[in-house]
Amino acid sequence: MDWQGIGLTDEIASWLDHTGQTTATKERRLDPFATSMRDFDDVSADLASVAAKTTISHNDVKQRLADLRAAALIETPGDAVSLTALGKVVLNEWAKWDIANSEKADELARTLVVYGVAFRLSAPPYEQFFSYWAELRAVFAPEALIDNWDSLFTLNYLDHRLNGFAPGDAYRDEMAPVSEIEYDLDLFAKTARLTGRAVKGAEQVGRGIEGKIPRGRARATACLAMELLMRPALEREALIVRFGVPLRPREWDQFNAARTKRLLEIAASFDVTLGAAAGNQPAIAGAGPVAVVAAIVPDYANALKPPPQPNGKKAGKGGLGGRKKTDHKRRQERNSEIGKLGEEFILGYERWRLAQYPHLVEQIVHVSLDDDTLGYDIKSFETDGRDRYVEVKATEGPLVARFFLSANEAECAEANADTYVVARVGNLRTQPILCELRHPFDELDLTTSIYECTFRSKD
Repeated sequence: MDWQGIGLTDEIASWLDHTGQTTATKERRLDPFATSMRDFDDVSADLASVAAKTTISHNDVKQRLADLRAAALIETPGDAVSLTALGKVVLNEWAKWDIANSEKADELARTLVVYGVAFRLSAPPYEQFFSYWAELRAVFAPEALIDNWDSLFTLNYLDHRLNGFAPGDAYRDEMAPVSEIEYDLDLFAKTARLTGRAVKGAEQVGRGIEGKIPRGRARATACLAMELLMRPALEREALIVRFGVPLRPREWDQFNAARTKRLLEIAASFDVTLGAAAGNQPAIAGAGPVAVVAAIVPDYANALKPPPQPNGKKAGKGGLGGRKKTDHKRRQERNSEIGKLGEEFILGYERWRLAQYPHLVEQIVHVSLDDDTLGYDIKSFETDGRDRYVEVKATEGPLVARFFLSANEAECAEANADTYVVARVGNLRTQPILCELRHPFDELDLTTSIYECTFRSKD
């Protein structure tokens, strides 16, 4: 990633510097696995022992209890050890489906049961796993994430958010394919001459990613389980056939017909739980970018910020260089989704801003819903009643990330210099913020990126 080219040097430096202040390297999780427990293949015997109130058989009982507790399968109030509600149902379901064993080929079935039951019971931390997976699959191809668990682990670390910023946002804004998500912040930290602590933080994250990738089979299995629960029933078999038992990134051992049939039956048993609607599409909370962010309660009172101050280096075109092949259709769909969400946020902000002037609130119009050629999105008002034409530019990343102004929007700004406002919205996935930019846009460097072409006359 061309971190300097997309103008995020300061944000990356701060993120790495903060990371370098601690030995704990954080990531956003998609599975509960930690130390000795890296999958569910030997957990059924542990749960049976806990249910029978006998000591579990393990070379490090204390650590195994901590792992089972982290997976929300047991609880240990005081010195007692007992199954949680999730642990009880999971153990029974595993027995019911004849998967209370240690066979690797049954790991997806066991994981599918755990995640299905956890969703039914709203059990933490699985709610967070579902929410994050929904967020990822709304941007990236879910099959590619499952298949490229080395890139997935890298993204999980880059998605750890500090002070409203996560480096992973850049891959979303650039619409990078999963196969091109890689960790290069250690090299960037050195070439950009960041502080010693930032360089240390960059190297620390790199070691964390490298150490976790061997555990990727469990994470890929967990994501495949969640994807099966989120998919319509008619699409599940193709997904199972596409993958199987993970061996290493992009290598899978196919399921036989009997295991495929059982996986389909297990997934179907949770359809009612997941709220299957018409077309058998499970209604997972947060199954798209709009749904994920809509759950956030906007803090309009603290949303307005001054225009960001970049590091002084002029942003280049950014991107991933010549290797990148842009999926323009997917980019347009993604930009449209984010644009709509940004407009909804600004519409709410304008209503909040004019709350003491109800006669003006009643006259606010979301004009782009009916006509997106006007050069602005929302017709609003200043508090003194003057017109206010608001063009919304939104991103899931920081305010400082580059954005584009069309020729039509620039002409509208020129023609309405006293009333035109660009509302730049950032941090859409966390707590949205905005800054206001007014013509002549002194805070911006405007670079021509589109040219009108006509054929030259030979005369």
